[in-house]
Amino acid sequence: MRLVENKWFGDRGQRLSELLAADKSVTFEEMLAFATDTLVWKARQWMPRILEAYEKLGEKLSSPGSSLDEAVNLLKRWDFRCEADSNAMALFQLLYLRASLDRVVCQKKVQTGLVYLA
Repeated sequence: MRLVENKWFGDRGQRLSELLAADKSVTFEEMLAFATDTLVWKARQWMPRILEAYEKLGEKLSSPGSSLDEAVNLLKRWDFRCEADSNAMALFQLLYLRASLDRVVCQKKVQTGLVYLA
């Protein structure tokens, strides 16, 4: 159990750790179900933050009925499952990858001295 709890295993490991902690008497069949669980752990962690940011900035970013509103409504209805036909999953993954890339680029700018404070 210790290795599963280690963050080294990433999102899938975090989800498995959560499932195992909830049920100490796991059968082989249940373990198989855990292994194929499609819940996107990081989405459940990040979506409240994304939706909160939209609630704060939404009026400044879009008008009612805009594409941004449609995207947010799609994410609000999402069940955090990674299914092949999930448009919300694809949208979340794009947002998450973009945020991750922005963070890496910003860190590199700071490390190389490309960020100047006025």
